[in-house]
Amino acid sequence: MRRDRRELLISAFYGAIIGAIGPWRRSTAASSDPAANPEIADLHRETRNRLLGPVGARGRAIEGWRGDHKPYPDRARWVLPREAKASPMPLAEVIRGWEPRELSAESIPLPLLSQLLRSTNGLTGSRNPGSANAQLRAAPSAGALYSGEVYAVTHRVDGLPRGAWYYDVERHTLVEVRRGPLLARVAEALEQPAAVENAAAVVFLSNVFARYRHRYANRGYRYALIDSGHIGENLRLAAAAAGLSTVEVLDFHDDHLNELLGLDGTAEAVCAVHALGRAGGEVPGWPRVRSLSEKRDEGEHSDVVDRWHEATKLVPGSGPGAPMRVGSSERERQGPAIGLPSVERAPSMSVQQSIRTRRSARQFTRQPMALAALAFVLEMAQGRRVLARVPGVDLHLVIHRVAGISPGHYLYVPSSRSLDLLREGDLEGAMVRACLRQKKAGDAAVGCVMVARLGPNAVLARTRRYRDLLVEAGSIGERIYLAAESAGVAARNLAAYRDDAFNDLLGLDGREEAAIHLTMLGPGD
Repeated sequence: MRRDRRELLISAFYGAIIGAIGPWRRSTAASSDPAANPEIADLHRETRNRLLGPVGARGRAIEGWRGDHKPYPDRARWVLPREAKASPMPLAEVIRGWEPRELSAESIPLPLLSQLLRSTNGLTGSRNPGSANAQLRAAPSAGALYSGEVYAVTHRVDGLPRGAWYYDVERHTLVEVRRGPLLARVAEALEQPAAVENAAAVVFLSNVFARYRHRYANRGYRYALIDSGHIGENLRLAAAAAGLSTVEVLDFHDDHLNELLGLDGTAEAVCAVHALGRAGGEVPGWPRVRSLSEKRDEGEHSDVVDRWHEATKLVPGSGPGAPMRVGSSERERQGPAIGLPSVERAPSMSVQQSIRTRRSARQFTRQPMALAALAFVLEMAQGRRVLARVPGVDLHLVIHRVAGISPGHYLYVPSSRSLDLLREGDLEGAMVRACLRQKKAGDAAVGCVMVARLGPNAVLARTRRYRDLLVEAGSIGERIYLAAESAGVAARNLAAYRDDAFNDLLGLDGREEAAIHLTMLGPGD
């Protein structure tokens, strides 16, 4: 994946400025430090793009593992066997039939775990041999830098000892991190330990933040969390296609899990947790046996984002705690509604095939997109409420060329499978300018914008929920990618856009509501 030429120039110019004013920024940081009172909107602004490039200091490369995986020298390795035959179940059937289920205390075979790990974030092919981006992965990544890592605590996997393992993407092997039964220790880090007690394995998605920060500064924090959403959605859909169930754990004691996996919690930290196993009965509503609260003590980190991440880690709290407060899962209607056609004959591409053949579009052809194809992608992306891990992410569309739909800005309303017109008119020029003049922003047929409701009356109780909103946006974006592949159209994330200009384009204030992720869609290759 090549960087946009403009992004290169901006990054170089902005890097020179930061080098000159860095000491001044450090001396004045305390006066405007959002981590001292870590509000979501303040952190969001600390990770925005401006005309001169991304906000914030750039991290140095981590000595010893600058690539897209960690070497773990001198650790015992377990070679994964040939993968189990993938299920032919179509993507549409999996998503339309997806329901949350509890886990049953049954084992799964190692070849099936092997298949799921490759589908999650493994190698799926190669392109341009000899180039830096020759290896193709199951999930997209900003700049092909792959900050995301995958670990697993195995408990009921036939053919594999119990323990904690790191998934080595390049060799498709498991590296031993810690041996022995560890599932109880994972449960100790959760408010609802019963949710994972029957798991065959628990998969942890971490991020090595410096892999993004050295290029994208503070904004790399957003990209890392969004990547966790991409990767986790692959796991969830591949598991469902194989007849398994996953339980997504939002609230966990960060430092407990980081220590279990040998992570420092700063340079690399756990960002998402997925318990995996055979499907059992309906989710019973697991009891909350402990309370976790935000740490709020930002520690001695010099970087704003590091301090914010530290402050929003969860630690044991006092008392049983109150149930999590949630806002509305769907916003009110705003404009004239345009009904979308029902997709009776959905594409037959399987989940596994859509993951393995998914690619980021190199170019879009400026051809109109069929309305039926758009309707299918939107249904897969956000058509079923049970797919959402957290409420608070709306799907806006900037439509340039869709057959039967006038150009303009629309809001997707999942409950009625319709589009609310928010602003009619040609927005291609404004879109391209907001996206640092990247042609793909205008050549694509549609821009799919994940908009987060950040205001205190719209989001969840904890400031930490900003993390979850980013992961949720990545999950929606991954379903857009896979549905586009299944429908025969192209998709590509455009991470580089100027936040203020883009929010202005959508009529958002950037604090109560703000764009957090963008995926372009349409005919292309």
